[in-house]
Amino acid sequence: MKCPNCKKKTPLASQSLCKWCETIYCIACRHLEVHNCKEFEAYKHSGKLNLEKTLVKTEGAKIIKI
Repeated sequence: MKCPNCKKKTPLASQSLCKWCETIYCIACRHLEVHNCKEFEAYKHSGKLNLEKTLVKTEGAKIIKI
């Protein structure tokens, strides 16, 4: 199979599926920034939502000075 981004022939062991655009790329093109993923904005938005869920908002009363 050929990588749709760089057109190199890729063996089965070095193929990677992008979970955002559901296309198979070679190892060199597997990152969203490299293959110009159509869903890159959705990926960034989901990262922001995950941070909002996991980060704890601190207030002045909770800060302890040592």
